[in-house]
Amino acid sequence: MMNKSPISVVTDGDRAMQRAIKSVIPNAKHRLCSWHISRNAQANIGDPKFITAFSKCMVSWWTTNEFDIQWRSVVSEFNVEKHPWVIEKGNTRHLWAQAYLTGHFFANICSTQRYESMNASLAIALKHKKTYLDVVRAIEDGISRMRLNELKADYLSSQTKPFLITKLVEFESHASEIYTRESLRVFQEELQRETLYRIQKEIESLSDECQYFYLKKYKKNRTFEISFDSRTETLNCTYRKFEIVRLPYRHQLHVLKHLDYTYLPGSLIQIRWTKDAKASAPSFVDFNVPPEIMQMARFASLRATTINRSSVLNNVRDPQRKQRKRKEVTKNKVEKKIRRCGFCNGEGHNKLTCPQVKLGLNTSTQPTSTNFFEDGMDWSFSPAHDVRDIWNNADNDLNIFKYQHDSYCV
Repeated sequence: MMNKSPISVVTDGDRAMQRAIKSVIPNAKHRLCSWHISRNAQANIGDPKFITAFSKCMVSWWTTNEFDIQWRSVVSEFNVEKHPWVIEKGNTRHLWAQAYLTGHFFANICSTQRYESMNASLAIALKHKKTYLDVVRAIEDGISRMRLNELKADYLSSQTKPFLITKLVEFESHASEIYTRESLRVFQEELQRETLYRIQKEIESLSDECQYFYLKKYKKNRTFEISFDSRTETLNCTYRKFEIVRLPYRHQLHVLKHLDYTYLPGSLIQIRWTKDAKASAPSFVDFNVPPEIMQMARFASLRATTINRSSVLNNVRDPQRKQRKRKEVTKNKVEKKIRRCGFCNGEGHNKLTCPQVKLGLNTSTQPTSTNFFEDGMDWSFSPAHDVRDIWNNADNDLNIFKYQHDSYCV
């Protein structure tokens, strides 16, 4: 990563991991996985109503003061003030509560679901009898599937046009030209919900060309303050969801619609969610060789080390498996099966080496009975004789099979 430190980290509740993050990347904002916390709440408390209230405190976009009030009310309502797990979560609320994480970019990620799904996909392909080479091949297949899905998504974003679901055609069309298909889906959801709000009050500042809007949701008492700077076309809201997701949300979109905007300002467009994200990504290869050739060469060298199975197995061995103990069978119960001939039911030979079969083959090749359909008749013709001569020397009863022009039917 060219010595670039990550700005956000999402992990489970492992304490050793927390200490390592503080030591190695102290400037990164650490967040605990919401799925693990919900599961721990169910295991420690077990009350479904408490879990519902706790989840609301975890994901709601409140201020820190609003969160503290709601948290104290939930703890007192269910009488869990002295529970050790509740006390611990109250002390570490800055790691899991959305109110304390507002303003930090997490790309809308709140759990470790992404790498857990990768582990699950690999677990399907890998079994306990697989070797190390099978593991490498399974990982290569998984990466190939992910890249193929990414290529399909890129193709849909660049070569197809999505459906427009709102009446703000110009506004939504401009967003469809900029964002990828997945980012556009999130944008359309926010664009649909902007109709739930109304502007309660509007204040214009005469000094700095700023406008202040106070939004309120229908049948709700909470008010959101948004400031708009006409010079830089920036929108700042007390909700502060844009800092976490970096996508325009319902409050900003409602103000833009009120100001008769038909396009998205540049201050609300994040490059990582657009179709040009890959093209604008910097290249860290300083060689004169094209990056595609370098990538192919690295992949070929990596694959060459895995193809030579014999050389790898000489150095790397699979762990020895403990063999199960088989039941010991006494010698009296072990009886050797006697093989018998399928022709004469004799012992010590089979049909191919049966003496009676050889004796029958050595007999005369000419038929000795006029009944040609008699059981046991041996029909053995020598390739040196003509079939016509054999039939002419046969009994006269065969004349019923003889036709003109020397054609025969058997």
